[in-house]
Amino acid sequence: MALRTKAQGLKIRAATLRREAKAATLTVDAHKFRLDAKAASNEARELLARAKAVKADVESSIRAAAQLLTSRMPPDYSQWGVVKTRAYVKVLGVVSAQSKRSAPNLALATHGIGLLLSHSTWSESVLSQLAAITTMPKALP
Repeated sequence: MALRTKAQGLKIRAATLRREAKAATLTVDAHKFRLDAKAASNEARELLARAKAVKADVESSIRAAAQLLTSRMPPDYSQWGVVKTRAYVKVLGVVSAQSKRSAPNLALATHGIGLLLSHSTWSESVLSQLAAITTMPKALP
């Protein structure tokens, strides 16, 4: 998101420089403005390409993590109670559902993976909140 914001700022700066080039009285000044605008546009294009690559990498990582987490339960699974099992399965369902979407909610999926990996530190209040979530929540506790 930060890369996209920075790219948007560079696009606006390039447009401003082009307007200044049109309004410039000397051709030397106009040429300098156009060169600066071209450099800003190229940098913005590179940032957008990098942001797209990072997003694709995160999505593939979420899919791989969801696959690993659904294929094997934690070793201490047999000692869990009903509430913790239900909470773990609900969060696992959210991560799995997000990984199957064409446009997953990256923040929700990464938070869910973090919760699943830190299941040993869940408190009773977090357990009860997680056990009550729906399959497609807007946020996780």
